[in-house]
Amino acid sequence: MAQASPVTPQAIARALGGGLAPVTPVSGAAPAISRYALVGVVAGRLRAGAALISVDGQEAKAIRVGTLVDDGMKLESVSGRRAILASATGASVKLTLELPQLDQ
Repeated sequence: MAQASPVTPQAIARALGGGLAPVTPVSGAAPAISRYALVGVVAGRLRAGAALISVDGQEAKAIRVGTLVDDGMKLESVSGRRAILASATGASVKLTLELPQLDQ
């Protein structure tokens, strides 16, 4: 039986379309939530999963639950079409990112 290769953040980003669509940079001093754009979600069991997140208009990157998104925030959880970011410094700041609604 062939052994499956490990899933890397780069493979998740490619699978979710990372780097394929340009992201418009955010200008000026904007509220913190506007710094982040949720591009994709891979929700797993038992707090596992990853999200494809763009920060400050940069190319989106795959972030695993529990790891840093940037210097101040970490990915706390993912579910369905949502990702929750929490302060990496222990502050009570939480941000909820949601994927845009699909056109029907």
